[in-house]
Amino acid sequence: MVDARGALYRLNGFHWLGKRIQVSLAKFESSSKFWRRVRSKSEQEGIEMF
Repeated sequence: MVDARGALYRLNGFHWLGKRIQVSLAKFESSSKFWRRVRSKSEQEGIEMF
């Protein structure tokens, strides 16, 4: 992952055939999603992701 990230940073802003390349990395924030147990209407336990 570190090598791929470095390659993307080197490509960012690079000019190819008169076009400027912009690269962005997807950001995954694990703290924004969590699992919790919820009760459905039929009183069965399920798992819901937020």
